[in-house]
Amino acid sequence: MFKLFLFTRFAGRRTSPASKEIIHVMEKWRKHCDKYWARERKNKARQVWQASADHGW
Repeated sequence: MFKLFLFTRFAGRRTSPASKEIIHVMEKWRKHCDKYWARERKNKARQVWQASADHGW
């Protein structure tokens, strides 16, 4: 994990094609995780709202 941090930290410097590919994959993974957690937060908020509506809060 630390190596991946270094790859992403120093992405602007001269890097090999393999390093650039790892950086690209990490960026895609980060975007995927951000979308996933945004969707989870939205669903959680919807569940809380629905529960409060069911109980008349």
